[in-house]
Amino acid sequence: MDAIENTARREVSEEVGIEVGDIEYVCSNTFVADEGTQCLNVVTRGEYVAGEPRVYATDEVERAFWLPYEHFEGNENVPEYVVEFAKRVAATRAD
Repeated sequence: MDAIENTARREVSEEVGIEVGDIEYVCSNTFVADEGTQCLNVVTRGEYVAGEPRVYATDEVERAFWLPYEHFEGNENVPEYVVEFAKRVAATRAD
């Protein structure tokens, strides 16, 4: 297993309590956090195994909930950058 897969699996478990199986890299980008730190964002898609979303890492996650993909766009609880990443993930499902 590579570092991205291991990291994605661990982060999802630690931050929101979801267990995932197979992980696939989708895309990545850099951004500057509110406090000025340069960050790398890696988007992956993972196979759901178990768990219900719940915020465990309150310093990293504001809220966690299930939401069908078709309800992302126009939803005030979903930032536009998440909508765009979700579109990239959805495009990989056709592969």
